[in-house]
Amino acid sequence: MLSGCASIMDGGSQAVSIYSTPTGASVKIETQTGQAVMNTKTPARVELSRRNSYTVYFSLEDYKPVQRKIERKNNPAAQSSACVGYGAGYLVDMSSGAAWMLDPSTIDVPLERETPLEVSPVVTLPPMPSEHKP
Repeated sequence: MLSGCASIMDGGSQAVSIYSTPTGASVKIETQTGQAVMNTKTPARVELSRRNSYTVYFSLEDYKPVQRKIERKNNPAAQSSACVGYGAGYLVDMSSGAAWMLDPSTIDVPLERETPLEVSPVVTLPPMPSEHKP
C-alpha cells in the first residue's frame, strides 16, 4: 500500500478551533464553492477536510454578522525531501488532501453589537432640604 509523508504525519483532515466573544454565536461553515459543511455554536472544535478552503460565518442576536476565511495552503510535510521517491508518495498526499494544511487553525472573533448599549443618563437630584437630613 502506498502512502505519502503528509498522509502519515497529518492525515486528510485537520482540527480547527472556533471561538467568539461573547460565546454562543451560531457558526456556519461553507467550502469556497458555497457548499454548506456544518453548523455549530461557539466555542467549537471541528474537523475539516484539508482539500478545501472555507468561509466561516458568525451570527448572534443583537450583534453584527462576521465572516472569516480558512485558506488551504501547501503542507510542508508533503514537500519534504524526506518523502521517499517524491513521486508516488506525493500523489497519495494530493489525493488524500494531506498535501494541504488549513490556515488559521484557530479563529477567535470579537463580535460587535449592532447598536451600542444605551447608557442611562445621570440624574442629578436637588439637595435634600435641611429638615429631612439625618
